[in-house]
Amino acid sequence: MDSQPIFCTKCSRTRAIDEFLVNKQGKRNKTCKRHSKKRPLEIDDWENFIQVIRNWNKPNHSEILDGTYTFALDALPLDFRSLPVQKNAFLRSELNTAMRISLTLFGTKENFGSSFSYRCSQDMMSVKKYDPPVEPEKRRDGKRMERFPCESRLCMTHCLQSRTLTLSIRHKWHMPYVDIEVPQTVQDLIYERGSSKTSSEILRDVRAVPEAKDVTRQQVYYLWKKVNAEIRQPDSDPFASATMLLSEDSNSQN
Repeated sequence: MDSQPIFCTKCSRTRAIDEFLVNKQGKRNKTCKRHSKKRPLEIDDWENFIQVIRNWNKPNHSEILDGTYTFALDALPLDFRSLPVQKNAFLRSELNTAMRISLTLFGTKENFGSSFSYRCSQDMMSVKKYDPPVEPEKRRDGKRMERFPCESRLCMTHCLQSRTLTLSIRHKWHMPYVDIEVPQTVQDLIYERGSSKTSSEILRDVRAVPEAKDVTRQQVYYLWKKVNAEIRQPDSDPFASATMLLSEDSNSQN
């Protein structure tokens, strides 16, 4: 059995073979036991992390958000999945999605550790080429999501053995994409009056709804058109739709 001393690359001196641990490959490490001890795990404070994001998430912020944070799972607040930052900020939706998925796995005994990676939806590097099946001359010019070289990266890793959650984040600030959704109250209004009013008349009704201040004319017209299409074509088969409409018309006259 080999008992020759080994040179430690850290100490820069020769030590007895027993001073060197055997690694997974069955070979002795190049550094002695004095350097094999792991450093104590540094745990970050969740509230400090939230403050870092708040300070960074401001218009025209020139600094890059770049850092790795480790949190103790058992010390996280119960509402940690809902990050209190601006509604349309990149990190809110991306990070919350990651946390919701991960929280489901925390209670699964088979999962000792899992990692999730995400990119900003406006990152130039994450754009997938899409070739629509419609001929170029028939394509419509629609609103495109603006892209930025934001160098985004969001990696979340949880480990049940150490009971830790690690977040690695990198992102350049840019103007976030605003996705204006039609409130449910407005959708209900359009569906109720779509068959009896024109799109212009419904638009005037929608303007009177406080929650609908950001709803566009195009959105109202799209929903109005959808309602009328469902009325005029109740069946996927055109002939069946025509038969049903004629039957309804004759019944109403009788």
